[in-house]
Amino acid sequence: GGIQARTATVLETHHKYIYRFQDGLAQHQVRFPGSQAIQMINVGTPDGGFDFSPLVKQLEEQKQHIENLNQLYRSNPVTIFMFAHAAGHNEIEAWHHLASDSKLGIRCCNGNEQEFAAAVSLMCRNKHIVIDLIALHTLGRLQMLEVLSDVSCQFVVSETTHSYLRHLVETAVESECSNATANLVDGRLAYAPVSLEQRTAYTAYLRSLVDAVLRHCRVVACTGAMTMDPARRKELIELVGRHNLDSILLACEPDAVLWTDDLILDIVGRELKQTRRVWTQAALLSMLQSGGLTQQAYSQAVAKLVGFHYQGIFNDAHTLTAAAEIAKWNERRWPMPQSMWMLGDTMPNPVQRVATAALAIHAIWRRDLPRLTRQGFVFAVLAGLGSVRLIEQLIGVLPQLFSVDVVGADESRSLVRWWLQTTPTILRP
Repeated sequence: GGIQARTATVLETHHKYIYRFQDGLAQHQVRFPGSQAIQMINVGTPDGGFDFSPLVKQLEEQKQHIENLNQLYRSNPVTIFMFAHAAGHNEIEAWHHLASDSKLGIRCCNGNEQEFAAAVSLMCRNKHIVIDLIALHTLGRLQMLEVLSDVSCQFVVSETTHSYLRHLVETAVESECSNATANLVDGRLAYAPVSLEQRTAYTAYLRSLVDAVLRHCRVVACTGAMTMDPARRKELIELVGRHNLDSILLACEPDAVLWTDDLILDIVGRELKQTRRVWTQAALLSMLQSGGLTQQAYSQAVAKLVGFHYQGIFNDAHTLTAAAEIAKWNERRWPMPQSMWMLGDTMPNPVQRVATAALAIHAIWRRDLPRLTRQGFVFAVLAGLGSVRLIEQLIGVLPQLFSVDVVGADESRSLVRWWLQTTPTILRP
């Protein structure tokens, strides 16, 4: 019935689902201009070659952006959520980035002994422990999610935190089809393969967090944010995220305390609602004191926290030996180097540093270990101290610990003296 007939030439035929799939890829940026999920890049050249410079330029800009965020995190009170949001990742991915760099790390506490003792006491006195996403992830990385089954406490997780975890699981399942990531190596484009085992293991790990919440925690909806001034609520959500804001508000109850390993989140909570907080080391020490945790499990957990570059962690001789056990007595394997480094300037009290080193050496001497293993541990301790003056003090302290074991005292002191004479270049006066 038209004025003129319309003609068309059929160039290709597709199944309708294949057509919709290809059309969705090609037109995603047009239909959803604010989304970064799918981007089409033309890498072809007129002569039939390939030009990957747009992708290289994007990766260089992304790398510089992350460097700027790293500097911002080092010098400013930035929450892990803010870092993750600005980097375009989730908090667990941001945690892995921060925990893998000794210059960044996880700011969990100030390292104040009085504050630490108060946090341990809080864990003992309060029955409702509101645990946030990063604390849950920390327990997962420590392989200690079973501590949430402690019947002496009621662990609470905000409904928004639970929903956020479920969203991470769904996203991980959807991304299991990806098999490589693009990055720059010495300024050149490179693809890093991601195995199916790695992808499925990550999804299984996230599911284990969700399962632990459902088995051991009470999921509670929080309506406190709805009564706040809208502008203030928006500001706080941009600062800490809705799930973390709900965790703070749930911890405002008189018999509740917030469990978070993000020091800046704690500062926000205290300024907003005067919330009280514990962090993972303090919580685990409380469980150790109550008999819910063994000394070995606690010490290995602390050694792993040190390996994850958690700042403000209290290190002792048990931590050093536990780190060596985890590393299978290889002084170059994680977390042994990080634990030994804690004997350096991060422990402000020189007397405490010497005492920790001496107790660790004495503990190793009482074990039935091969001579080379024992020597490697002692050398790692001495390198961690890194000071001629402190090592000389250590030589004087050792006989007091060995007491009647004169042979052990002489052997350990001789070994320390020999190392001191043969390794002078790496030591401070």
